[in-house]
Amino acid sequence: MRKLLGVEVALLTLLVATVWLADEAEQWLRYNAAPDRGATRWGASSQKCEFTTAAPDGLALPEFKGNSQIYAKWETPMVEAGFVNMAFDLTRGRMYDVLYIDSNCDGSLADEAPVKPVQVYEYGSRFGPVRVVFPSADGPITHHLYTTYQDYQGNKALYLSSAGRYEGPVRIDGKEYSIVLIDFNSNGTYNDLSPDWGKGDLIVFADESGGMPAFVGKYVALGGKLYEPTVARDGASIAFAVAKNVPMGALSVPAAITRFSIAGENGLLTYSLSGSSVDVPVGKYRVFSWEINRPDKSGAKWQAKGSTYGGDLSLDVTAGGAASLDVGEPFKSTVAAQGQGRQYYLTEALTDKTGGRISITMSGTTPPAPRAHIKNADGTYDRTFQFQYG
Repeated sequence: MRKLLGVEVALLTLLVATVWLADEAEQWLRYNAAPDRGATRWGASSQKCEFTTAAPDGLALPEFKGNSQIYAKWETPMVEAGFVNMAFDLTRGRMYDVLYIDSNCDGSLADEAPVKPVQVYEYGSRFGPVRVVFPSADGPITHHLYTTYQDYQGNKALYLSSAGRYEGPVRIDGKEYSIVLIDFNSNGTYNDLSPDWGKGDLIVFADESGGMPAFVGKYVALGGKLYEPTVARDGASIAFAVAKNVPMGALSVPAAITRFSIAGENGLLTYSLSGSSVDVPVGKYRVFSWEINRPDKSGAKWQAKGSTYGGDLSLDVTAGGAASLDVGEPFKSTVAAQGQGRQYYLTEALTDKTGGRISITMSGTTPPAPRAHIKNADGTYDRTFQFQYG
């Protein structure tokens, strides 16, 4: 059973909500073609898509109204051909302002209606959410896309990202959570596992503070336990089983760290802790993020956050080994100056011991931006400048 429409969806949601099965059983989620990120700040990543001015051989085309077109293929394993054809038409101005997409996946654009952009701006045009329906043995499967064409100073690019998501309540080990499934790598499926973050998909526990992400992987760390998630390819259902007989290794953590995430072949695992060591599944990881929470003498709550997303701060956790999460304090503030004629531009950066950027808040708000005091040797120049965030 896959997507249903109208009243049938409401009935299905009611049955799932009132007749709980064993936690390990499939639990059904509802599809949402969200024009925004909704209950979580996490969304799909944008994927750059190649395009050409030459129409693909054998592709049936619509009647274009403009004099210029480009063609692209959205790569997805959800159709037998491995891709969905798209064409963009330029009818006025300098940005492509009409989209044709093979929304029924029949290999033709001749039967498609034109799609107008939701936004046309100086350097680009944006379309979506655009509906695409995949055929399957279980019935049609709906998905949605955003597409963005950009032309900035002659640099032209086309980006695609998934707009739809699955969400709803699930029961894990006797406790209910609200989760969101995101096609993070924007290829139309929801169960992609990859040791390289950004190339897999995402499970977000939306009722956790800020939305706790967990890349689809072998495990999910939750409430001090490990679970094995099983995600349906089309995202319509998910199951969680308590992980058993998992080989574990010790990871030492600086005492100040209160929360951290590591990502790798086992997924994106997040831990909250108060000690200096934690057991994690044996495997190779990269540090994803960390937090330090600490009150000052007045009782104000300070929080420092760091992220090495896209970096290469690697960990190799082995059974009986001695891996270490070497992040956090001491912090370092640096100022760089760049001269241009008689003017100088100052930039300030706050980094942790690894050189990674960090952010600091006080009682949930950003403290005042730092200032720079510049004085020459004889005191004839003496000024203080206020930095600005962003």
